[in-house]
Amino acid sequence: AFQTIAAAGERGTILHYTKNNGKTKDGDLLLVDCGAQVDWYNGDISRTFPVNGKFTERQKLVYNIVLEGQQKVIDAIRPGQPFSRLNEILKEHYLEALKEIGLVKTMADVAKYYYHGVSHYLGAETHDIGRYTERVLQPGMVLTVEPGLYIEEWGIGIRIEDDALVTEDGCEIMTKDMIKTVEEIEAFMAKGKQDKVLRGMDMIECSVREKGKRPGFHVQ
Repeated sequence: AFQTIAAAGERGTILHYTKNNGKTKDGDLLLVDCGAQVDWYNGDISRTFPVNGKFTERQKLVYNIVLEGQQKVIDAIRPGQPFSRLNEILKEHYLEALKEIGLVKTMADVAKYYYHGVSHYLGAETHDIGRYTERVLQPGMVLTVEPGLYIEEWGIGIRIEDDALVTEDGCEIMTKDMIKTVEEIEAFMAKGKQDKVLRGMDMIECSVREKGKRPGFHVQ
């Protein structure tokens, strides 16, 4: 649907980083923003992972602020809701949450760490056409919900993005089956490490067996 964004560390604070040629390092977060196209309709999904499989306490704190903000926006999606109100809900959440951790004092400070809209229309174009400032949500509309925080001085760039279908009484999250919480992500990555170790052991065992078949090689 579009060129994938894969940005680690400070590069994750660049909204449309598409060079994708930087190296990841232990302790980085990796922000991935990608989407597939099926029957001419586009998806747009973002997730943020710790490179080493575990969030630091600071990363976890910021991640959960973003995740909580996303849920507040999702809860507000319903027919009749002004589209522009969704972004205001997120900014109000950020103001209070970031005040608590001492990062901001005013709404103007929030703009240093959050500098895009929380939603855009999604359809035959990834950023589909339509009015944003005056329009209210209607059943059948599809939009993204993509809060982010970009704290360059901490080397943290986080975006969590799902795709929502406006229904008669709320919304359906079409990407709901993708892992998203800190616990889900860390468990997924721990399992990946375990599977990698097991595959490595299987390869070693197969290699030893093959060598054992060769003339002059004896396996004890």
